[in-house]
Amino acid sequence: MNLNDLHTFVRVAELGTIAAAARLQGVPRSTITRRVARLEDALGVELLRRSARSFSLTEDGRRLHRLTTGAMRDVTDAVQALAARSEEPRGRLVVAAPDFARSEPFADLLVGYGRRFPEVEVEVRVANRVVDLIQDGVDVALRAHGGTIPGAADLMARVYDLPPMRFYGAPDYLADHPAPEALDALTEHDLVLHRAGVGVPKALHDGATGTATVDLGEPRYRANDTLMVRALVEAGAGIGLLPSFVAAPAVDRGALVRVLDPWELRAGRIALVWPASRHLAPRLRAFVDLAHELLGESAN
Repeated sequence: MNLNDLHTFVRVAELGTIAAAARLQGVPRSTITRRVARLEDALGVELLRRSARSFSLTEDGRRLHRLTTGAMRDVTDAVQALAARSEEPRGRLVVAAPDFARSEPFADLLVGYGRRFPEVEVEVRVANRVVDLIQDGVDVALRAHGGTIPGAADLMARVYDLPPMRFYGAPDYLADHPAPEALDALTEHDLVLHRAGVGVPKALHDGATGTATVDLGEPRYRANDTLMVRALVEAGAGIGLLPSFVAAPAVDRGALVRVLDPWELRAGRIALVWPASRHLAPRLRAFVDLAHELLGESAN
């Protein structure tokens, strides 16, 4: 069996099209097709079920991809790290993140990384679940956690404090509903919450020595996406509890106003995780270091 054929098959499975794999490897589509067919002949199984314009992975193809993608990535990274220790990062970086990362600070990190390392192609996968980095072909992931890092076995990690969550309202809403001056006044307002926080008592702090545990009850609006919560609050749905870094751009442009200052919710921690390996690809090492510059500052 030709390992180059196996590598080509993994790329086809990851990218979803033969054309994309051909562009990435810089070869004609016919070469990609020939390599996959040669691998099928060597293994004696059908890996791709082809139609006129597309293909799907067979059960054997899915199993082969699942079993080999991590190993092939490790081999590729080891060769790249050995052959180009000081080489400019290049290739494709796959980043997984929860929904709150769909915000300006994280986008700034990705754009800054892309500008600094123009030879790297960046793919972001947003999902509120713990992805299997090896099985899903992910290089690095952000994971929020309160104690134990989810799925941390066989992973390297850097852990940071998340900025606090605070209460916000839109100017139009507050013009019709005077801003609450005390926590118990929240019962007089429509609330907008992330679904994950509904029914969970909130241990609030005033930034000094004051603490209060508050049950916000059933909100008028709930969503399973942090940016949707922000959008609803901006549209005047009510008072919302948002991560301060998610709300900050809307506050800067006057679309949101902080209320109940100085009360805030300490939101826990976030981990940057990646597969444990003695051979860290230059593109991954560069991302981890650049992310530390941003997250290390925001941890205070």
